[in-house]
Amino acid sequence: MINGMMSGGSSGKAKVNATSGTIKLGVAAGLNLLSDDTNNIAIGTNALDAGDANIATDNVAIGTNAMTDNVSGDNNVCIGY
Repeated sequence: MINGMMSGGSSGKAKVNATSGTIKLGVAAGLNLLSDDTNNIAIGTNALDAGDANIATDNVAIGTNAMTDNVSGDNNVCIGY
């Protein structure tokens, strides 16, 4: 049921990608993550939304603008503004 409750992805809605294991919650959260970017969690406006995303895996970004410059790093945790 979680996919049914959280699917979508419009501004401000949560989006869960069962294929890549990525979770996005917030306006423009994980905006430029690609299908090869797996197991990422982006919570907050612009979190993990690098403009030129390459493969980024196993990252957690929580907070407004958290980890906005990460374009290829793996295994990172960023909490805060």
